[in-house]
Order: sequence, then C-alpha cells, then structure tokens
Amino acid sequence: MSLKQLTLDLVPNEEATFDNFVIGENHEVVEMLSAWSRESASDRFIYLWGEAGCGKTHLMKSSLVAAAEQGFVTCYLQDDLLLEVEADSLPENAYVAVDDVTRLNPSQQIAIFALYNRLKEGGGAMLTSGPLPSAQLDLRDDLVTRLGWGLSYRVNGLSDEQKSLALQHYAKEKGFDLTPEMVDYMLIHYRRDLPSLLQLLSQLDQLSLSLKRPITLSFVRQVLQRRVEVDQNPKQEDMLIFS
Repeated sequence: MSLKQLTLDLVPNEEATFDNFVIGENHEVVEMLSAWSRESASDRFIYLWGEAGCGKTHLMKSSLVAAAEQGFVTCYLQDDLLLEVEADSLPENAYVAVDDVTRLNPSQQIAIFALYNRLKEGGGAMLTSGPLPSAQLDLRDDLVTRLGWGLSYRVNGLSDEQKSLALQHYAKEKGFDLTPEMVDYMLIHYRRDLPSLLQLLSQLDQLSLSLKRPITLSFVRQVLQRRVEVDQNPKQEDMLIFS
C-alpha cells in the first residue's frame, strides 16, 4: 500500500467580474455598480453592507475591474494595505474600493476620511463595505457621516438552493458532476459562504486530477475531514494523506 501526499494549497481564485458573480437577489446592486464603473450611476459613492461571505468583496473587485476597462485609475484597499494609505497618494479622480471599514484603525479612519473628501472634490469615486448599515458602525462620527452621504445597498447572501445550483454549475464547468448529496454534506460540514465552497470545489478538482480518483461522496468526505482538521489546528503540516 503506497501513500501519496499532496499539499492542501487552494488554487488561485479567478479574477472577480460581474459575469462570474452569482447574482441571487442582488440584481439592483449589480446594475448600480455596473453603472458606477461607467461613471453613469446616480452617485459616485456607494456603501455595501451584509454578512460575511455574501459577495461584497467580489462585487467591489468586479466594479474596479470594469472601471479599469473604462480607463479609470483604480485601487483596492483592505487590511494591511490600508496602513499605506495617504489622502494625497492617489489621483483625485481615482476609483477606490475600501473593503470592510470596520478594520480601520483610528489613523486609517482619518486617512480614508481625507481621501473621501479629496475624491469627492476631484471627481473620483469610492466604494466602501461593512457588515452593518453605515449608521451602526463603530467608527469616527465624521467618517460615518460621509459613508451615509452616498448610496447604500444591502448585499443578500444566497439561499441553500441557490448555493447548490451555483456549485453544481461550477462543477460542470470543471468537468465533473456534483450530486445533491455531496452539496448537502459540504453545507453541513464546512463553511457555508459561497467563496469558501467554491475554493473547496477547486481543491477537490485539483486533488482528483492529481490522484486520478473520481469525485464521489466518499472522496468529498475524506478531503473535507482533513480540511477541517487543518483549519482547526493550523500548526500541523498542511498535508493530505491518501492510501
């Protein structure tokens, strides 16, 4: 009996676009962001809110991709990148996305406030996002006020039925079938947001090809059990062992 070890690295995400976003109940927000990227929206400043994994990041990146195609200078800011932000570091007509404003520390909040004002005066545009309506955010009062000036949209997560259809469609594009039983198992035993589920499918596809094994419910269980173990204990070596 031989053992084969493969790293559990997830395959790189494909570029986020409006075309590969699963819309669900978000037709209005997608239409508005598409217009935003073409400089034809009713407001240049839009705040997106909703639960983690509902698609805010995908929509923001899609909007910037579309804006770049129109020739605008774009910038996506998240986490540690925000440490480098200064109000005068970007063109005043840039298209900027600030993902999850709840992660902004006090100095970053000041920087984003200044950047917001500079973009507004210079013809630029800004997308921001967070988990709650802007008025409920625990941020500087002046920044909360700015976020409330523009348009605000809730991004709705997908229902389990919509997730199932999206996962099965994605699997067919990859060349394998995903049964309802496999989807149910994934939804019960793994993270329920679509980005994580799609990453898991990419991993299943990668391992299936490497091991020359079909993707079955048993295979899904084996991979997912190991995936969960690694997530719960990140200090252990990130390896799958198949016999």
